[in-house]
This record gives sequence, C-alpha cells and structure tokens, in this order.
Amino acid sequence: MRKAAIPILLIHGDRDGNIPIRHSREIAAANPKWVRLWEVPGADHVNAYAVEPERYRREVLAWFDGR
Repeated sequence: MRKAAIPILLIHGDRDGNIPIRHSREIAAANPKWVRLWEVPGADHVNAYAVEPERYRREVLAWFDGR
C-alpha cells in the first residue's frame, strides 16, 4: 500500500470480529494520499451496508467521483 498510486477505499466496521480495525488504520496511515478509510460504527465484518445503507451509497459514490 505504501507505493500505491491509485485511489483505494477501505470500509471497516468498528465491531469487526474477523479482522482487527487496526489493520485498516495501519494501511490507511501508510499512504494517506491514496488510501481512504471509512470506519463504520456498529458494523461487523462485511456488514457496513446493513448498518448504514444511505451513507454507504454516499461514501462509495463519492469515492468513485473522486471526492
């Protein structure tokens, strides 16, 4: 990730019981120019859409739009 030169969006639930959120934080911190992290309160592993469906749409569409 340190050498990535393309936009990367990480979506990580703060209640993920599968992968510690610190992993996504470390990835994002390694290349803040290209890696964006959205931490989803109350979401478990791959559960962000179920917890925050409207914001999920906004975040993903904004990322694709380069915002």
